[in-house]
Amino acid sequence: MFVTLGYLGSHYASAQCNFQARSLTEATPQEIATAATQYTCTQFNAAGETRVRLSRRVNDSDLLELGLHPENICRDQPLYLVIVQGNFTSKLERRGKEIKYKYVSYVFDLTTGNPISWATSQNGGAFRKILDDATLPDDPVMVPPELLTPDARIEQSLAKTREAESNHIQRPVCGSNLPAPTRAP
Repeated sequence: MFVTLGYLGSHYASAQCNFQARSLTEATPQEIATAATQYTCTQFNAAGETRVRLSRRVNDSDLLELGLHPENICRDQPLYLVIVQGNFTSKLERRGKEIKYKYVSYVFDLTTGNPISWATSQNGGAFRKILDDATLPDDPVMVPPELLTPDARIEQSLAKTREAESNHIQRPVCGSNLPAPTRAP
């Protein structure tokens, strides 16, 4: 469950494509949101305006729900979540098929000013819970439905694992002379 610590009301951001990673530890929520829209501009072609839907600090309890593993993120690493909305097409699409997205989320490491994780959603359904917006439609299924049929035993096992992990979230303390552990998204 997400508890919003800081929330910028939905606003539109005019992002010039001039993202440069820099420390955001002293940045205002507006400056972090601007960095996210600028980063979006470097990764996606955007038609129209980019709207910041959510911008707030990430708590340790949020990490698993965001798909991040606490043991791979230093305890003192300040994180910030930004979700942007717009009409985006990936600049990196290699399959020859253009996929359009309406939402992109980023988890920024405020120390480096770079996202450590990002996710896309074609219609917003993936972010329905975190945005507390029941009107967001489901995203299209990209795999055959027969592959998505859940096995009750697997689901039960995964639920127990998630519960155990969420009760024992421990982020490591990383020394300044040691590289922070990372995990590819």
